Amino acid sequence: MNICVITTEYVTEGPAGGIANQFHRISRWMVSHGHSVHVVTYSLAIGTILCDGVTVHRCAPQRTKLFHILNTLTLRRLTGTITYLMYMHSAYVKVRQLSRNTHFDIINSVVFRGCGLLTYILLRIPHVMMITSYRPVWDPIQKMLSNVDGKILELLEKLVLHVCNNFYIPSRALKILIEKREGITIDEVIPTPFYIETTNSDTAVYERFLKDKRYILNVGRFQTHKGVHILADALPSVLAQHTELYAVFIGKDALTQIGSMKAYILKACASFKDRIIFLDPMPHNQLYPIMQKALFLALPSLMDNLPNVILEAVGLGKVVIGTAGTSLDEVIIDGKSGFIVPPGNALALCDKINEVLNISYADRIERNAREEIKLFCPETLINKLLLYFSEIAEGTYKTRHK
Repeated sequence: MNICVITTEYVTEGPAGGIANQFHRISRWMVSHGHSVHVVTYSLAIGTILCDGVTVHRCAPQRTKLFHILNTLTLRRLTGTITYLMYMHSAYVKVRQLSRNTHFDIINSVVFRGCGLLTYILLRIPHVMMITSYRPVWDPIQKMLSNVDGKILELLEKLVLHVCNNFYIPSRALKILIEKREGITIDEVIPTPFYIETTNSDTAVYERFLKDKRYILNVGRFQTHKGVHILADALPSVLAQHTELYAVFIGKDALTQIGSMKAYILKACASFKDRIIFLDPMPHNQLYPIMQKALFLALPSLMDNLPNVILEAVGLGKVVIGTAGTSLDEVIIDGKSGFIVPPGNALALCDKINEVLNISYADRIERNAREEIKLFCPETLINKLLLYFSEIAEGTYKTRHK
């Protein structure tokens, strides 16, 4: 198939987030199996490059005279909205230009920021959208500082959900939630596939900061929907009992209604600051050695959408403590391939961390985790995605799935 992807981020644009890594794994696998993939991504640069066989078109929203006029008229309160509307237009122009010389069987965009909306409306090319998040639930849980700009972006994403057809989503938990709240139908649950995409291991960061340390690990942006504040509340009791233990957080800080999450963690663990380690996001070839050396990962999300980190951890055969009903329990089975606690319960998390630190059967859990990840192999899931794409492209999906 000839596939065009429209996304707000890709791995070519610096430290990669969840959307970037999802599309990279999928696109790289598709190209290696004979498909053609063009990725149109938001970027601060302009131009076309190749990345692991994937053709990546960088679109920088042009800060034209119109942008500056609109930004001034709105007193610079809608900079994000205006920027992404400009990117929406830039992506449409780029895809229209590409489609003159390349017949795309399908366009795959993300609902996030509504980046594919204009392309969906104006181009007669079959189009599917991946739902990566859901702001009406995410924002209250994240306790992000509310402003008009964020509210408009939320409304833009809700508009996409109600104007467009043909959505797929990685997790069952978020599918059920969105369908109930929005009254729409999401076609498919297609989990993100996992495979080790790098063999060029780089242990420099591990050697510098973590060598010879016993540590538990949390990976992801420091946001409240990821439950980092719950982990922060659970840690003091754990660190008091295990005097050689460190807690390592890898990710970017976030400013919420309760302040900087990094500051929150440090305040909650004030008596143990010397055993709290923060590291910036890093490429997988540096991250994987750190994950492999961790005792286990603590990922106490309040709501999630099958994040990459859970797949990466389980794929590396690591023990994970996750949370019930948040999509993490769609990967690990409590007591068999990991452990599950109620979301938002610091006491339960504390008890489980202490329990896991003392278990004698971690090897068995790790073996089961490696078996569990086989359910997320690309041969199965990307073939399911390609079948979905082909049925949408041929106009047969709704007929076959009535």
